[in-house]
Parts: sequence; C-alpha cells; structure tokens
Amino acid sequence: MTALGAAVPLLMAFVLGATPVQAKNGAVAPPGTAVVDGISYTGATALSDAVKAARPGDTVLLGSGTFYGPVVLDDVSIEGSGPSTVITNANALPQRNLIQAYGASLKPLDIENVVFAPFFSYGGVVIRYQDQHEGQTITIRNDRFAPLPGSQSTTAGLVMAVGSSATIDVENDTFNNLGAGTLLMIDGSSGNVSGPDAVVDANKFTGVATGVEVLYSGDTQPGGYRTISKNAFDLATGDTAVFISAPTTGCYDSFDITGNNFDFQGYGIDNSGATCLTVHSNWWASHNGPNTGGAISVGVSTTGFASTPNKLPGVGASPIH
Repeated sequence: MTALGAAVPLLMAFVLGATPVQAKNGAVAPPGTAVVDGISYTGATALSDAVKAARPGDTVLLGSGTFYGPVVLDDVSIEGSGPSTVITNANALPQRNLIQAYGASLKPLDIENVVFAPFFSYGGVVIRYQDQHEGQTITIRNDRFAPLPGSQSTTAGLVMAVGSSATIDVENDTFNNLGAGTLLMIDGSSGNVSGPDAVVDANKFTGVATGVEVLYSGDTQPGGYRTISKNAFDLATGDTAVFISAPTTGCYDSFDITGNNFDFQGYGIDNSGATCLTVHSNWWASHNGPNTGGAISVGVSTTGFASTPNKLPGVGASPIH
C-alpha cells in the first residue's frame, strides 16, 4: 500500500461525525469540492486549482473531505467546513510547508475551520510578511494543527514570520503532537521597529514541546502589543507553555499574559529576553502562583502574586479545558 493509501483510513478519524460550517456569506461548498467565485473544483488538485484561479481578496470555500497541498496563498483566504475538512500531503516531503501565505496588499487573510494534518517534517501553515505588508490583518481561527497519525511531527503547526505591523489573531485553534504550536518570528532587521500586534486567544495546546514560542531576529527588538490569553496548556513534564527570546536589551514591546491554564509540571513562562511582561489571572496548577509546586516560570517577576493570586477562579480544578 502506498503512503497515500495508508493515510486515507487515518484521515477518516478526522472527518467522521463532523457537521459542515456555513461560510460567512452563507455559502456551503459540497463535499470534496473547492469553490471560488462560484466555480467548483474537484479531484486531487481541487485545492491547488481553486487557489490558482482565485483573485486577491477571494476566499476559497472547502467542503468536507481531504484536500492536498502544498499551496501558496497570495492575498487569498481559505474557509473550510470544520473538522470534516482536512488539508494534508500525498507524500512525506521534508522541509516543505503545507500552506505558505504571502500578502501583496492590505486585504485580510483568513484561514478558518480547517484541520491541517501535515505528512512531512516542517511547518503546517507558514505566513511571511515584511515592511510592504503593514496594515495586513491575519486571522487563524477554529483550525486544528496535528500531523497525520503515524507520520513525523512538524517543526511547528503555525509559523508566522513577521517584520511589519500586521495584526495577527490566532483564536480557538488546537495544536497537538508538534515541536511547537505557534511560532511567532519577529524580524527586527534594517531598523524595522514597528512590529506586529498579536492576539493568541482561547487555543488548546497538547503534546507540544513549546506552546507559544516568540523569537526575535535582526538587530532590533520591534515594538508591538501582544496578548496571550485564555489558552489551555496540557503539556508533558519539562515542556514550556510560553517561551520568549529577545536578542537585545531594553523594553521595546509588551506582552499581556492573562487567563491561561498552565496545567502541567513544566515551565509556564520562560522569558529569556528583556521583553516587558504583564502576567496576571492565570492558573498555575497551584493556588499560590508560579514556583510553588505547579507550573513554574523563569525570568518572570513574581512580585504581587501573593496579594493578587495568579490564578483563575475555582478551587482544586482548572477552569479551562
């Protein structure tokens, strides 16, 4: 049996019992069909054919079923039908991205209601924007990022390499069995100090070595405001929920880390740079904050945790799942 043939039964686990999700404009793509501008595409190349036919600002609607990448989105969005819509690869392709997204204008980029099941060893969705894309709005919502059962884990489910002031919203997604869930790479080269604003909200991270990883590159730490809130991290001992690494000194930007569930015996927050953090109202698998027998922190001040416990309401159980 070929690798693709072996993969098909495994993919059925994603699609059984799922209910199609109606698109924002009320349209619903038929099963196995990619629709753009009212034209339907079917077969193994349905996704790539629809993306090629799309114009900047278009949305490709996907019905239930399995669709194959890799594809490159250039000002084109994708909206699936929920857990029944799976995007994967026909074969194991090392160092390839399942979806690469670029933007040449200020049009929004949305990727919603899709299961990304990469069958290779690199990123599931990779978004790259630089200076000319300032003002771009990126929404990654209601998606699931998990490698195909039995395949290699990817480096990261969602990789965002951003040097512009794009607005990024990663909301209500699930990340499972990955090296990293969300990797935000902020480019500070050539004096670019605008930086993206980012919201990582209400996502679930399980079986990942690092949940949210923020890495800075270049000679400057760009500004921007980033919120990491209401996420659930159920990781293995020794793993890290939030890792922030900045190469420069000073406080150029800020993070508001609030309302998260660090429900494991590992690092809740590892702030290895000089980034400014506001950390409050999280659940640390401990009633008294970090460094007290539950999830712990490195490089994060614990001042004020005694007077304002860094936990969510509730006793004896985590309120986020």
